[in-house]
Amino acid sequence: MTCEGKEVIVIGAGPAGCAAAYNLSQKGHRVTLLEKEAAIGGRTRTHRDENFKLDTGAAFITNFYPRIFALAKELGFESSIAELSRISGLHHEGRTAELNISSTASFLAFPFLGMLDKLKMGKWTAGLTLKRKQFDIGDPQTLQHFDARSVGEHARTHLNEKIYDFLIRPGIEPFWYFSCEEVSEGLALGLSAHAAGAKFYYFQEGIDEVCQKLTRQIQVQCNATVSQVTYTAGKFQVTVKGPQGEESLEADRLVLATTATVANRITSQLPTQLVSDNQRAFLQSQNYVANIHLAYKVPRLQKAPPMSSIFPCGPGNHALAALSFNRIKDPQRDTREHELISLYLSGEESTKYLEQPDEKIYERGIELAREFYPDINAQAEPYYIIRRPEAIPVHAVGRYRLAHAFQQEQKARGGPVFFCGDYLATATIDGAVATGLSVG
Repeated sequence: MTCEGKEVIVIGAGPAGCAAAYNLSQKGHRVTLLEKEAAIGGRTRTHRDENFKLDTGAAFITNFYPRIFALAKELGFESSIAELSRISGLHHEGRTAELNISSTASFLAFPFLGMLDKLKMGKWTAGLTLKRKQFDIGDPQTLQHFDARSVGEHARTHLNEKIYDFLIRPGIEPFWYFSCEEVSEGLALGLSAHAAGAKFYYFQEGIDEVCQKLTRQIQVQCNATVSQVTYTAGKFQVTVKGPQGEESLEADRLVLATTATVANRITSQLPTQLVSDNQRAFLQSQNYVANIHLAYKVPRLQKAPPMSSIFPCGPGNHALAALSFNRIKDPQRDTREHELISLYLSGEESTKYLEQPDEKIYERGIELAREFYPDINAQAEPYYIIRRPEAIPVHAVGRYRLAHAFQQEQKARGGPVFFCGDYLATATIDGAVATGLSVG
């Protein structure tokens, strides 16, 4: 996509689409950004109601998300980023232990592992830390060399089953909802290489500020569902259904910043000259894990939780991925009568409840929450629910290699169709933005 001054339609206003729209606009293209939801942000959308701000998907960034910090500096919203105290609670058989991954003392005091296991884990992590420049979790090119087996297989070979269950899995599964048995070792290695000295941050106005700032000079249409795309005489005709009915838009270039499933469906009528058989096969083979996020408004907890989130650990499947206390990001927390807590069901549990009525899901959620934190008051009031059948792309074994090949092919082809999204990197806001910024 090298010609300037073209009409470009970007479909999908999550971080990847917003980054692509911004980058293309900066290069002189005329960009229209289409979003099927009522607001931009995608899986980084922030829900605002009753003077609360709730990040519905991604809720924080880290110091190894270089692209987000670069954009914050470039677009002038660095002051919106605040450091987050990231002390986690790991829950096993009725007991919750605190763990700060940036603190050696906290790690050594962790009760669920013996000292020999801690030394083994420390040595493994130290070795990766020395190689951290080789790992960029937003770039599959750096991860494709560590893509031959699953996280579980790697951990059993280089660590042991107990370390895997009590440290490796809790560092991945609560955030991505999928099982470590089905994802590439590259994800665990990339994360662990940056664990030492990791810091966490949040956006005081909501994490969707990234998308808001990227698109402040972009023409955005929300509530715009793309039903069909065709290509005739060098032009794309994009059929869009919105509140005012159906309309047809025309463009020279097309950017798909949706899930792989949606991208494959929207481009299904395009010829192989625009979307190759290899690209089509990659899109069709991408799997996703589901997630249900539940938020409750509860009477302010009398005793402030010492951790930001609680995660399950230990062997076996876990119905709850995470229980998070939103008070840690709320500057008014000490003056409110209520506060918000969030529950994220695991992928397996989310799939079971996706089609269930809200009331039943809320009942299940509060049941799980009280197992992890009994102090949650019985007056917990349902506040917000979001169901995502395709919440996170599964970075299966070999997927980083295929994603890199996909990106190389579309770079060589040069358009006029371009794909971006976190399935082409790692499912982080930085990974999604990386793929969007590559469009240009």
